[in-house]
Amino acid sequence: MINQFFYPEVASSGQIITELCADMVRAGHLVTVLTGRASYRRREEQEQEQLHPLSRRPKREWAHVTGGLVYELADMFPERFLELDEAFGIRIVRTYAYSPSTGRDAWRYAQRVILYLTFFISSFVVALLMPRYDVVIYLSTPPLLNGLTACALRWLKGTVNIYNIQDLYPDVAVKLGAVQNKWVIRACHIVEKLLYRQASAVIPVGEKIADVLVNEKGVTAEKVEVIPNWTDVT
Repeated sequence: MINQFFYPEVASSGQIITELCADMVRAGHLVTVLTGRASYRRREEQEQEQLHPLSRRPKREWAHVTGGLVYELADMFPERFLELDEAFGIRIVRTYAYSPSTGRDAWRYAQRVILYLTFFISSFVVALLMPRYDVVIYLSTPPLLNGLTACALRWLKGTVNIYNIQDLYPDVAVKLGAVQNKWVIRACHIVEKLLYRQASAVIPVGEKIADVLVNEKGVTAEKVEVIPNWTDVT
């Protein structure tokens, strides 16, 4: 699983895939998540975690089966650059990502771009050093970039790619005015088409997104399977 946000992150995509991965582990699957270090946790949640820490196994107990090169690098670099972790039976590999500072609205978009790019670069390199997995599931945080990592793993290691779509990129960024440069938009559309072509399955969260994928984006209908997000009420 590749996504920038994961437990204990409070971002919605992080919460969704944490629950999904925990259920997959309970079903008997071996799950590894490639993610960043938490950057948006609320202060009270960080304090609560310190009071009631997770039960985590030391990285040495499972790192050797995750990949020798990653294990060696984790011993060489500080944890803020590469950290091996575990929660809910899920093996977690956390790579470096720039942490945006607060109270600097003028630089908000620039910081977001730096955040995305630093995670993409660090996670891309680490992903190539990890062993081959049967299936790679990736989300669009950061937008489109995780798909490039998944494509590289498919080309080099023959993995099956599943693209879980929470938002349509670059469409949503263009309509919100966050991306206006025509060359950037064109490049994003080229990457978008590549990801749809290389994906073994495309999983949108709703029927309307599925309609756009098939009728406007040219995605083969057989690839598209709608799986809505959920709420755990227990």
